[in-house]
Amino acid sequence: MPSEVSLSFKGDTLLLEGVLDFTNVVSLYQKGNQWLQTEAPEHCKIDFGGINRCNSAATTLLLSWLRTAKKSGKHVSIEKIPTEFRSLMTLGGLESLLPQS
Repeated sequence: MPSEVSLSFKGDTLLLEGVLDFTNVVSLYQKGNQWLQTEAPEHCKIDFGGINRCNSAATTLLLSWLRTAKKSGKHVSIEKIPTEFRSLMTLGGLESLLPQS
């Protein structure tokens, strides 16, 4: 059974809330990719502030979205990274992708 998570769009921002894990990452990936390719402005944001729990699926999702954004000519800033997610990115040597705290 998929964990509870929501993805919404507000202006130039993709917002995530809930639990991000392997049960829901594919659906999130598809929805976020569609937005990045067709609707997101040239400078947009991904806001992880509403994520209250995640696993390594979050890093895969972020890297995939960043790749899509680059291919689509979009510049993405990442906002409100929860401590758990920041730790996963640091563990994977990907902290340079994250905003400074």
